[in-house]
Amino acid sequence: MRYSLVFTLVLMSGYGVCQSTNKIDSNGNIGIGTLKPIVKLEVVGGTILRGILDIRGDEFAQFIQGSNADGRGVAIGPNDFGLKTRYRKWGGGSRAFNQVWYDQGGSDFYFGSAKTPIFSISEKGVGVGTSNTTHKLTVAGAGKFMGTKSDYTEINSNNSGQYIRQYENDGSKVSWLIRGYSNNKLQAEFNSGGILVKGKVQAEEVNITMDAWADYVFDADYPLMDLDQLRLFIDENGHLPGIPNKEEVIKEGLNLSEINTKLLEKIEELTLYILHQEEKIQELLELKEEVSKLKEAILIE
Repeated sequence: MRYSLVFTLVLMSGYGVCQSTNKIDSNGNIGIGTLKPIVKLEVVGGTILRGILDIRGDEFAQFIQGSNADGRGVAIGPNDFGLKTRYRKWGGGSRAFNQVWYDQGGSDFYFGSAKTPIFSISEKGVGVGTSNTTHKLTVAGAGKFMGTKSDYTEINSNNSGQYIRQYENDGSKVSWLIRGYSNNKLQAEFNSGGILVKGKVQAEEVNITMDAWADYVFDADYPLMDLDQLRLFIDENGHLPGIPNKEEVIKEGLNLSEINTKLLEKIEELTLYILHQEEKIQELLELKEEVSKLKEAILIE
């Protein structure tokens, strides 16, 4: 009664000025800015509310954009414990709207008629594509993280398992790839550079791609240094020819491909030295045998 009196006074106070736009019809519907109110209170035009708007009841409080219930809008109601943002009228079982609802278990956001939430928020964290949040971020499905250019990082899966890969700036070439499974006995690939590890690297097998090997030592024209020159070089430099010294190794580290080739080179050179020494030893043994025979002949005479 008090509210009806207030609206009556409002209408009466403006009757002389705008009597053609305000009305209380025979059904008790009040129109402000309209002569054909279709609900208890219908306002056409801007409205300023200073204070609390208290809406009570079992129905939705709907804020609809457009002239009818098929327009876009927002509905707040007790049946779904929260907030709905819809795109058209829901009825007859239709769920063609975006929906967010809140309850004691968390909050899920749906798009259209999807039954799986786009994202979910709970005390455990945020879920993407799932409401079963187990970590601060739980993602069900693939993910794409864009860079500043066309580069991006992709998290995805196939029939073998999950993988993560990074595309370079043009977005077409894979920079690196890490799998949760083995492909040709490999789980990781780095195509644009190396990796820096400050710590221990433990592996059962290391396969190094080589483009050269040290078998050239056995070529007939290989310039094998004689032992006197080798001794002089070692005395002057403190390391073998072709092998980096201590200062270089400490500063630059070692290239395993190059150092293995160099070490094999020294092993093959050492093999040649041994073979040459063996030839000299055999010559000395033959000479010794001839000397022994000569001594025996002299003693017999």
